[in-house]
Amino acid sequence: MKRALDPTLCVPVAAIASGLLILAACSSDATSDPQGTAGTSAAGAAGSAGAGGAAGQAGSASLGGGAGADTGADASGGQAGSAGSAGNAGTAGAAGSSAEIPIEQLTDRAASASCDALFRCCNEKDLEAYFYLYSEDAILKKAGYDAKLPPKATLDLAGCKSLLKEMMDIVPFDDWVAQVKAGAVGYDGVAASQCVDALDKAACGGEVSAAIFDSTCFFISAPVGPAQRKLFSRTRSLPADACDPIKDGTGARFYGSCDPTKAFCCYEKSGNPGGCAFPFDADGNPRTGHCKAASTEGQSCNSGLSTVQLCVTGIDCNPDSNLCVGPVQKPLKVGDACIDAGFNELGQCTDSWCDSLGSSKCEPYKADGSDCMAAYECLSKGCNGGKCGAPTTCTTTSS
Repeated sequence: MKRALDPTLCVPVAAIASGLLILAACSSDATSDPQGTAGTSAAGAAGSAGAGGAAGQAGSASLGGGAGADTGADASGGQAGSAGSAGNAGTAGAAGSSAEIPIEQLTDRAASASCDALFRCCNEKDLEAYFYLYSEDAILKKAGYDAKLPPKATLDLAGCKSLLKEMMDIVPFDDWVAQVKAGAVGYDGVAASQCVDALDKAACGGEVSAAIFDSTCFFISAPVGPAQRKLFSRTRSLPADACDPIKDGTGARFYGSCDPTKAFCCYEKSGNPGGCAFPFDADGNPRTGHCKAASTEGQSCNSGLSTVQLCVTGIDCNPDSNLCVGPVQKPLKVGDACIDAGFNELGQCTDSWCDSLGSSKCEPYKADGSDCMAAYECLSKGCNGGKCGAPTTCTTTSS
């Protein structure tokens, strides 16, 4: 649980539609731990071929691999392998999963796959839930997009793809793409393709809901806690490294293009040498700073307006002690206090849920038919129209 004075606090924004509670709109951070590639493309035994050169016999293509002989990355190819010339054509792999999506195509492919999944499985109420955070985003609202979204407007598939791409180009991907093109942030086109593949293949119901609301992929809300965007990686952490805030949740605005596991983006104000301010002004305008080492557990921290010293992502700055503290892993049972008056987490509820806005205790899961505000309160993991029951989000396209 993030503390109220911690600048990496995630403010819960709830949209209850079709029983779906969305808690996001910010996060402790938003970046990427690259997941690696999903297998290699069509390449078989290459003999002693040089780096990426014309290989010998091409084996079966892996997922997403192209059919036929391996083309390689090195045009000259080095010494040809002993397996012969271009080699036998490989068997075509399953489409899509390992083909990289260029950064220039990211929002177009993300919007298209998201809308295809929405219109394949979701009804009007589900669309309202999906677009709720877009309609409430301050930047998008100022640009008038809320009037173009459900429930104020009706979208068809083509309109969804066009409008969603426009919005994704503003939030959450505008700053990410700019930082990638500037060479400040790494980009994983294979991970982007895997996110598209998950949307394309997801079955209606829980599977497609998880894919379209996946904050590690394309959804507008940034991942919470240690989870990161799969598509991007940040490695800058030295004092000489320049940094800029990134409009994706709360954390990425503070850590910016610095590696959040090591540093945060420090804007050094004139007249305060060595002291840090946030890398944006009172109006939210970005300010270029430099990466400064973030504090680890037990080290001092400060989230005040005069001087800023952040903790590494995933841990909190205790406002009472001004020390970085890690998450509390103590197992709690029904009836145990789970959160204190300062909204500090006291442990993890086991086979129960933490009523942080009510009793502040671990409460038993609710039976179907019981009143609920969110699915995590219910034994069936579904909260539909304020009542516990089997999840119904995106199980049908009928209204």
